[in-house]
Amino acid sequence: MKRFVTFVGLFLSLTGSFFCKNYEKKETDQQKKSIDVPPPDPAPKVIKKPKSIYPSSAINLGDKGKVIVQVTVGIDGTVSNAKTMWSTNKIFETTAESLAYQYVFETPIFDGKPQALIFSIPIIFDPDSIQVEKK
Repeated sequence: MKRFVTFVGLFLSLTGSFFCKNYEKKETDQQKKSIDVPPPDPAPKVIKKPKSIYPSSAINLGDKGKVIVQVTVGIDGTVSNAKTMWSTNKIFETTAESLAYQYVFETPIFDGKPQALIFSIPIIFDPDSIQVEKK
């Protein structure tokens, strides 16, 4: 029985050591791959930002709201697509998307060339600091 326990202990220590070395090797390979990828260019600078409008349908709430909108910006700097990714309340989403279409950005440059770009922008709604939407 003592030999069996010794054998099992030796077997576990050897296999554990084998798997740890393989794990370290995979991690190193992944690190090497990530080093080869250049960092992304930052999001383009905002040239024109629309005045925020508090949705009239949310007046009864009186709460602040935040919406993260994913925008596609073309090589001319205008937003060609806007889609809500997250919001504190669904009531703000439609207004946020329509505001996102009014943004104008510098021409997105990637690897030195103008290209369309997709990224996210936050839109904040505060009933105390912005005008109420008129219907």
